Amino acid sequence: MNLPLHHLVKYTLSLIRSNLVHSVLIMALKNIQAQKVYYSADGKLEMNLEEFKKWLKKFDVDKDGKISKEELQEVVRSTGGRFCRIKGWRGMKFADTNKSGFIDENEFNNLVEFAQKYLHVRIVY
Repeated sequence: MNLPLHHLVKYTLSLIRSNLVHSVLIMALKNIQAQKVYYSADGKLEMNLEEFKKWLKKFDVDKDGKISKEELQEVVRSTGGRFCRIKGWRGMKFADTNKSGFIDENEFNNLVEFAQKYLHVRIVY
């Protein structure tokens, strides 16, 4: 990211001020350390569908069984993705078929194609 230092500092401080983002970051770090991660030869994170659903649930900070836009942005960030806000919005638009503003457990399957295209994840069957 080629941002001037003062923009980067302002952006970082705004993220730190948000308790939700702070909680999500800590949760993501714990999850990354706790899970066994497998990468394919092309560098994509590999998992089966059940592992993918379990992995997504780790980002559900408030434990309501749904993924919010902010939580989805952290999913993008955890995979080393760039443009987290845009990709989070795109993923929400793609997967949230009932337009509730959340991706519930019934909509997790809708994220498979999105994850493979934008999150550098390969779902193996």
